[in-house]
Amino acid sequence: HTYAISFTPRESCTHTVDLRFNGEDVPGSPFSCQVAEAARVVLSGDALEKVSVNRAAMFSVEADPTLGHPQVQVLSPSRNPLLVDVGVQASGRYSVLFTPVDVGEECRPTSSHVARGLAVTLYIALSSCGRDHSVEVKLGDVHVEGSPFLVKAYDASRVKVTDINSGVVGKPVFFSINASQAGAGNLEIIVSVAGRNVPNYVQSEGNAKFRVNFKPQEEAPHSLSVRFNGEPVPGSPFTCKVVDVSQVVVSGSALKMSPVGRLAQLVIGTGGALELSAQCEVVVTSPSGLSVPVRVTRKDKISAEFTPSEVGRHNVAVMLDGEPVKGSPFPCNIYDISKVKVSGLGPTKAGKPATFTVDASEAGEGTLELVVSTDQATVKAEVVACARGLYDVTFVPHTLTPHYVNITFNEEDVPGSPFLCEVMELGPQRHRGAQLSPVNVLGNTIKDVVVGEVAHFDIDMCGSQGHVHVDVVAPDGTVVPCTIKKSGAGLCRAEYRPQTVGPHSITVFLNQQPVTKQPHTCQVFDPKQVKIIDMEEAFCNRAASFKVDTSNAGFGVLTANIRAAGTEVKTSIRDVDPGYIYQVLYKPKLAVPHRVDLKYNNMHVAGCPFEVSVKNPAGSQDVTATGLGLYQSRAGKVTTFVIETQGHPAKEFDVLITGPQGGTYKIDVTHGARAVRGSPYYCQVFDSSKVRLDDVGPRSVTVNENIAFKGEEHRK
Repeated sequence: HTYAISFTPRESCTHTVDLRFNGEDVPGSPFSCQVAEAARVVLSGDALEKVSVNRAAMFSVEADPTLGHPQVQVLSPSRNPLLVDVGVQASGRYSVLFTPVDVGEECRPTSSHVARGLAVTLYIALSSCGRDHSVEVKLGDVHVEGSPFLVKAYDASRVKVTDINSGVVGKPVFFSINASQAGAGNLEIIVSVAGRNVPNYVQSEGNAKFRVNFKPQEEAPHSLSVRFNGEPVPGSPFTCKVVDVSQVVVSGSALKMSPVGRLAQLVIGTGGALELSAQCEVVVTSPSGLSVPVRVTRKDKISAEFTPSEVGRHNVAVMLDGEPVKGSPFPCNIYDISKVKVSGLGPTKAGKPATFTVDASEAGEGTLELVVSTDQATVKAEVVACARGLYDVTFVPHTLTPHYVNITFNEEDVPGSPFLCEVMELGPQRHRGAQLSPVNVLGNTIKDVVVGEVAHFDIDMCGSQGHVHVDVVAPDGTVVPCTIKKSGAGLCRAEYRPQTVGPHSITVFLNQQPVTKQPHTCQVFDPKQVKIIDMEEAFCNRAASFKVDTSNAGFGVLTANIRAAGTEVKTSIRDVDPGYIYQVLYKPKLAVPHRVDLKYNNMHVAGCPFEVSVKNPAGSQDVTATGLGLYQSRAGKVTTFVIETQGHPAKEFDVLITGPQGGTYKIDVTHGARAVRGSPYYCQVFDSSKVRLDDVGPRSVTVNENIAFKGEEHRK
């Protein structure tokens, strides 16, 4: 241990110093100390307070000339003597010069700082550890008053500024400063843009290390000035590039849909100089989770292109300087038109329904368009969705001319389109000696029907005369009662109420003769028998799922829609036991209740819609804000949200709400100088009292018939 002992002599004479350790005299004790009349030491600059290494420091000594030249010794922190130059300025006035070469061994700062402002200055004080230079000044072998002086040396070149990255308008930018090797002194930090200072916030991380952040408000290079004891640190001033990703416009085929095996392109532009300097990264992820190679080029704008090899939804993430642009990641639907298959289309007879099948189930998502035509006109065709991507198409040719079937998928001709259908003459049919016109079955005969509800279809007599009756047979062979009513000129309507789930056979008879070779098939289902099972607990930013059992509901198509705070959540449905058990997967992004709406053949499943509670992951130590009030609220009603403080006092938190802008309020939640995870939040405000329904139409309607009305939002 090293001890510094001081005393103040009252008179000019010899003083005796007795020094003992554990009651025993140390070697040499007692010591004699000659005390003379004090000389006057005049300070020049900061030479006896703090000095820079490798730079000459000077101070002056003024004393009675009769005391002679001063004797000066300077010891470095490692106790090595430094070269000292003592010169005569005038009678009784001397100049002393020395050059510090190091700041000594590392010492721990004695204080920490939290500061904010336009220009922040921090004082770094060091604990006593022998780090200072010792300056002894004697006149006539007697120390002058205050000798030895302790001089602090510093080295601004040993201040390190790191982690300077590009920033985004409106979001905090952070960088780090390490002054632990630089000695004691004042650290000055100024952030500016276009000559104007920007507020910055400094948080001490201990041992003279600091974390600095500021929030840029404009897209322009920001200057970061860091000085230590008035001297610029190496590299200062630094430049921080700031971009405004909200102004970025992304366009191109890769944002919506693109065919498999062909080049998909997108263009990133801002209308400014950002394209010339920003680092752009585009990441494309296939449905199987594989990364698709992307080529990014720059010319007038930033372009990216990739060639997908999988069918399905791809995620296209676009980032500028590491920050996702608005709307990223973008969904891109990749389809394969070669997977669209047409079957059952061949020669047919005039006046008889012709039915063929279009199978696009493996082609991906898209729009299927179909037109049946002759050289003179188009022919009405009825399209029935049998399953997802599987369609039955029926048309009745009335002329003995070739018919053409034009089929497009996502506005591209499917292979083989247009398909040729030859039409032949229908031979005469006789029923009880009379030639009959063909009978045409219309309506939703082979569409899905709900068990227990009245279903109907129309029969076009096409000028035929005679008795019409219909047989509807359930899967177990039971005959379902069916009534026939006239519904218009030449039209009859058949109505029946199925009571059993499963395929029903429907045969139409005219004068006791079937009008088609094969019966029609109608799938009867019951959405009330769809059961939700294995509901998992849902956590924010983690995949969640539940299962749906349709084994007792009949044939159908299950769809799922999940929304949170007015925003749709991406979902996918996977077959666990094909045709019976499905798994609905989704990944919540917000810790708010999620509204789940399931439909079976476009009919609501029993108990839907319902809400699923989504929690923050257990054990998280981050300060967070949760609650629906962060994302959605009703105008004129009190809304709330909760800040999970993790034990921090409430006074450390700030909440700033600005708006509205287009019905959206911005909510900034900060803990100290830092935004909590997820901040800022954007709350969509709605007012249901301003929605008015017009043209509602008739007050009574028939089950399964379409109704329409208008909804209008009235703004003041």
